[in-house]
Amino acid sequence: MAALTDLGVTFVTGDPITEAEDRDCGMVNPVTITEIATGVDLEPDATLRCSTALAAARWVADAVGPFSQKLGDRGRLVGLDNGTAYLCRPRADGETSEHAFGNALDIMAFRFERGDPIPVQPRGGDGTIEESFQRAVRSAACLDFTTVLGPGSDPDHRDHLHLDVKWRENGFRICQ
Repeated sequence: MAALTDLGVTFVTGDPITEAEDRDCGMVNPVTITEIATGVDLEPDATLRCSTALAAARWVADAVGPFSQKLGDRGRLVGLDNGTAYLCRPRADGETSEHAFGNALDIMAFRFERGDPIPVQPRGGDGTIEESFQRAVRSAACLDFTTVLGPGSDPDHRDHLHLDVKWRENGFRICQ
């Protein structure tokens, strides 16, 4: 929590989350984030495990924020649109989703002081600065998260970046 505070994250701690109907879901020490960095809101708020929140904060501090400065007249990054954080549900294959443990965050779009947001979407080599930005932040996410899925990885991730911290042997990462 000290590391989150040092990174400028605005958050509150919560009581443990348990799901009476699905004992596989829940978190012992959830944090709910309202700002992922100073002046950068997460809309809606995201409830996550501390390690997931820290990975997201580092990604924003080290990649998303600095890369957004190369976008010209849009100004500074002011927000990320959260699609899903904690949610007790299965994946498409029936296994329990990393969202059910607070290990995952879905990012739908990036917002700036000026101009339109940059939504996460299939871009197919359109050669725009928005495509370059999306590719750069997606690639950089693989350094902080163990799973990064987005447009082109499968139909379920065509309109967002799925970022999670699922533990895998030998630090194995899936970046698609």
